[in-house]
Amino acid sequence: MRSLALAGSAVTLAAVAAVLPAAPAGAGSPVDVGVAVDCSVAHQNRSAGNNYLFGGEPIRSGPHAGCRQLGVGPLVVYLDCWVRNTAGNIWWFVRAADGSVRGWAHDPNLRDNVVRHESNRCLV
Repeated sequence: MRSLALAGSAVTLAAVAAVLPAAPAGAGSPVDVGVAVDCSVAHQNRSAGNNYLFGGEPIRSGPHAGCRQLGVGPLVVYLDCWVRNTAGNIWWFVRAADGSVRGWAHDPNLRDNVVRHESNRCLV
């Protein structure tokens, strides 16, 4: 009787999980659910700044949680430029100081607050 109840619970959990959207990768990744994903955004080196990407946080192929993960912090990174994605989130194009990876990092995943200006915004 007890094994029947547990089996029924497992089926119920599986049914609920099938309906819920998957969580984005990376603990601090933004929730960009229901928006168009554009992983091919232009970028230029328009900033002389550097920063630190927290451990476990991803660097992605584009400025969106749905873009492919290319690497993961902790990393010291150089900041090139920033964009606001279709969901309204700020992302920076970064280059790892050790040269291991380059791509997009979500702004809250960077340790230091960075001043954003039009002068360091990506030209798209």
